[in-house]
Amino acid sequence: MPHRSHQPRRAPRARRDLTLGAATALLALATLVLPTLAALTQHADDRPGPVASRRSRTDIPRDVPAVAPVVAPVVAPGLVGPVRPTRSGSAVTAADGQAVRHLTWPLPASCEDGGEGASGARRAARLPSGTGYTDDPASLGQGARLRRVYAVRAGRLQALDGAGPADGCDRWRWEVLRSGIPAAHLAALDQVVLYDYPPEVLQDPSRQGGVRTGFFEPNPADPRRYRLALATVLAPSEQLLTMAHEVGHVVSLYPDRTHPSRDPRCPWVIDDAGTCADPSSPLVAFYAGTYTPAQRSRISGLYADRRPFPEELRSFHATAPEAFVSTYAASHPTEDFAESYAYWCLYGTSRTAPVEGASTAGMAKRAFLEAEARAGRLDPGVCGPWRGLVTRG
Repeated sequence: MPHRSHQPRRAPRARRDLTLGAATALLALATLVLPTLAALTQHADDRPGPVASRRSRTDIPRDVPAVAPVVAPVVAPGLVGPVRPTRSGSAVTAADGQAVRHLTWPLPASCEDGGEGASGARRAARLPSGTGYTDDPASLGQGARLRRVYAVRAGRLQALDGAGPADGCDRWRWEVLRSGIPAAHLAALDQVVLYDYPPEVLQDPSRQGGVRTGFFEPNPADPRRYRLALATVLAPSEQLLTMAHEVGHVVSLYPDRTHPSRDPRCPWVIDDAGTCADPSSPLVAFYAGTYTPAQRSRISGLYADRRPFPEELRSFHATAPEAFVSTYAASHPTEDFAESYAYWCLYGTSRTAPVEGASTAGMAKRAFLEAEARAGRLDPGVCGPWRGLVTRG
């Protein structure tokens, strides 16, 4: 499960990560993606940093049977076509502003402590069992407090936790979230989990790893369906970035770029059930189109036989900081896609995006995503509402 996390007050920016609960899901992709992607894309062009966030990983590469190389239809690195960085604040248009007039954002101050009746709902809420998703509250992160669990039915929230219907704050938050999810991916969304942290956890200077601010969890029984979990104690801009990051994980592979398969020739087996990832996914295009051969070799080597140490990932980022929107993005190509997607979805190719480092950090990857959208391979329309909300603060 990909997820984001938030640093204690000293470092307000949070990042997304993959949780232990997804040990058998998306992150296992990297177990095979890295060595396999190198082979798949060779013919195409022949999380770590600020401790504001962390992710748990289970994607240590394994060997996979050799298959015929797949050439992804992508633009080579550095050749993203006519897309040029913009200097405007958020690349927002007048239409974007009109599209979000009905949305309540930022949420009222009364929602910051969890919303109406938060204490009672928190006591009653529980992660449901028997749905295929993890029911272990520890999956939310150390110190996290479960607030609510909802099923998504006909575009609306339906309580799954025995704590009563959604309150106004959660309905407002849901409308913001759903406004940025492409229709096909929205139809595959099963559940929304909301949680928070007590003030003493957020302010604890000893928590060098930060706190988890969100995650994406495919259903082990059917990885074409998923749930999203979001922390509700973040600044508005950070909540939007978390939403966009987790949706980026969904867009990278789901819902239609995986299929059940126990074929030993499958290039990417992304979970223990034998689910096979389609090599035509946006993630493959991104990796083939934005990673140089040297970068592919380096990141594959880091994951060759174990999970890299944080200092190794920081060192990898330091070799080309201009290539990543954040230090965390350099932790793995799956996270790089999600981070780059989040910044592109919220800020387009604006140089005023709050990236780490120089204003052009990760610009080539945001420009690549822009080119993919112009080519019809990504849906740029869903980003309009979020870009409109960014201007509200």
